[in-house]
Amino acid sequence: MDGETNLPATISLGSAITLALLWVIGMCVGLIPIIGLVTVVLYPINWLLALTAMITGFLGYRRAQELDGLGQAPALIGGVLGALWTALQLLAWTAMCALVIVAMLAENL
Repeated sequence: MDGETNLPATISLGSAITLALLWVIGMCVGLIPIIGLVTVVLYPINWLLALTAMITGFLGYRRAQELDGLGQAPALIGGVLGALWTALQLLAWTAMCALVIVAMLAENL
């Protein structure tokens, strides 16, 4: 057991922390005219980080069971944060699309 690490758990937590930092940076920079276009680049990177956090979180959690719990918490935290960000984004996009459809329908009445 000595020298063994849970690399997927570490990657999951690192991806989740980076995701959170880039989200905060994007929200702050997005308010600045012209410079806010940086968020167009950050958005796909956030999706990749969220997927990476979820996938490696799952793999790290399974690996933690083989290593008697080594890296279980980072894997769980990373996976949950990645899944939470993804769910919130899907909810926001669904709400935005619904509002656009309602506005288009109201305009035709």
